[in-house]
Amino acid sequence: MIVDDDLPTLEVIKHILTQWGIKVVTLNDERYFWKTLEDTAPDLLILDIEMPHFNGIDLCKVIRNDPHWSGIPVVFITAHKDPNIHNQIFAAGADDYLSKPFKYSELVTRIINRIKRTPSI
Repeated sequence: MIVDDDLPTLEVIKHILTQWGIKVVTLNDERYFWKTLEDTAPDLLILDIEMPHFNGIDLCKVIRNDPHWSGIPVVFITAHKDPNIHNQIFAAGADDYLSKPFKYSELVTRIINRIKRTPSI
């Protein structure tokens, strides 16, 4: 499941990952996060940091404290280059991050490897 308010980014990532046989659910309004998460039960979350209604880092912290969802892998995709932001991402419990712009091959490799290494939730 990809949560990002940037529709072009959502579409690009979805297009890339579906070519590799990965089922992708996109969400561009994070206010529907919990309903979509429960309805789709994804194997992995890709989050943006800055969204209109919620901060992705804060959302990651909440996920990590939820008994049911605490084990889901979380990957951030961000344009932030500040090392402090990267530290906040990992302190919140993220498993990985990719910097925008990202290479398609790096996106696919990291996502597939993360899914393979994660036991079913």
